[in-house]
Amino acid sequence: MTNPKPTDTRSITTRFITCGQSKGSLGNSTVADTFLGWLQFAGVPFAAIDADLQHKTLSRRYPPKDVKSAGVTESQDTFGLMLSNLPNKAVLLMDRPAQSTDKLLAYAEHYQMVAAFEHTGIRLTLLVFCSDNVDALDSAVATVEYFGDRADYVMIENSACFRSDEFKKTGLYDWLLERSAPTIVMPHISKVSLNAWEAAEQKADRCLALADVIEFADLPFIAKLELSGVRNRMLVQFEDCAPVLLPDPSLIKNKVSRVEAKVSQQQPTSRFKNPLIMKK
Repeated sequence: MTNPKPTDTRSITTRFITCGQSKGSLGNSTVADTFLGWLQFAGVPFAAIDADLQHKTLSRRYPPKDVKSAGVTESQDTFGLMLSNLPNKAVLLMDRPAQSTDKLLAYAEHYQMVAAFEHTGIRLTLLVFCSDNVDALDSAVATVEYFGDRADYVMIENSACFRSDEFKKTGLYDWLLERSAPTIVMPHISKVSLNAWEAAEQKADRCLALADVIEFADLPFIAKLELSGVRNRMLVQFEDCAPVLLPDPSLIKNKVSRVEAKVSQQQPTSRFKNPLIMKK
């Protein structure tokens, strides 16, 4: 399979975003959920395709007007149908199923997807999870080898699921750094809050996006605080990465509020010099 060759490029009018790996349990659907929540908050027009028909995380949490469930990676025909009917939105997100990298690259080659994207003003952004898993690394390398500089990249660290320090020893990590790929760090969510989230969905009798569960009346306050903190940290990071997640950062209508941490002007060099510890 050969890399697509450059054709004429036009100004970017749309971002097409998907995961650069097809390994399950990376946290892709969680990132996609919080990303859509940021787009809603920021007031950026978007549409999403939930191609993960096994889990349907996005289509269960968002209305059909925003997220369509479709097996677009199941065959060459369904993939081509998707490409020929992309919504006219600023951001298009596709949540991929596991084990779909070979199919995606074969379909992209067949339809000359990148050339078609460039001709219509669409720029591809790939999310690359900094995973030490061999399958995740292999699929990321295959994707990057094919798309190369014809796409932009965002690295995702998810310490709750895998170690990122081994990934940082790879040539792929160096390649991404050379292209100034930003990094988004997924905050850890405790089992307590995850259980509370699941209980809220059972009470509501429907799946709840992160932004929705935070507003759920019966959610325990400790879970509300933790999940609100997680959402806020993700919103800030998405906004920081806006140049590679949006066709134009000026599309953001609502920016996140940032609280600057107060740093003490004079820090004791030793805990034994702390006035709260020293004896009179």
